[in-house]
Amino acid sequence: MSNQQNVPSSLWIVLYITLHLLWLKFLPGAVYAILPLSFAALFILTRIAGGNLPGTAEHLIGRWLPERSDLPVAMAFILATLLLRVLLGRCFGLTPAPKQLAVVADLSVLAPLSEELICRGLFLGILLARLPRRPLGAVVWSAVIFLDLHSYAGSDVPAVAAVFSLGLLCGATYATTRCVPLCVACHALFNTLGWWTDTPRFMDRPDVWWGLAFFVSGVALIGWLLKLFIKRRRHPGTGQKGDRTPSAVGPSG
Repeated sequence: MSNQQNVPSSLWIVLYITLHLLWLKFLPGAVYAILPLSFAALFILTRIAGGNLPGTAEHLIGRWLPERSDLPVAMAFILATLLLRVLLGRCFGLTPAPKQLAVVADLSVLAPLSEELICRGLFLGILLARLPRRPLGAVVWSAVIFLDLHSYAGSDVPAVAAVFSLGLLCGATYATTRCVPLCVACHALFNTLGWWTDTPRFMDRPDVWWGLAFFVSGVALIGWLLKLFIKRRRHPGTGQKGDRTPSAVGPSG
């Protein structure tokens, strides 16, 4: 995405949000993954028609992590996902999803793949390119959009906290590594752990707000530790190959 003229227009974000609202209004019972996957296909066809096929894969899946120096950073984000899910379960009472094959296929495969292609690969890729000096702002905006695409009432504090924090984590993953497959893996792990371990418990309003306070504090601690680890990996002072990995959330985040 070094060529600013090759960056897709921000209107792609507006178009998708519009289609999302229309989908919810007219096709509320349909399989939602059809929309993001179809939108990704539309994006590819539009790029081909406009003669911009080179770089299209970069906009949707970013880069792979082929070097050994990439592995510690990838594992750090996987560990952060695990800690975030455990923290969420400790702070809130959550209702587990039905233990059905179709449900786990949606939560662990379809949702992570389709949502990360759009929300991170396309949307956050556009925002980071348009806001090169404000990567943290781009990550927060992408998390807000990600939350808005999930139909949760504002009073459902645990669900809002879960989705928004996942959006921040996957956004930081993409901004640091530019690797959508890693974002998909983190998203799938987060959803699968929730499907397998969440247990419902009664919480009155004061308990919810106390849980939110502890959750926000825990998220801040996880983010700080993750940033500190990545900063040390990227600036070891020895000229390692890991220094070449693009980083937007880390020392500058």
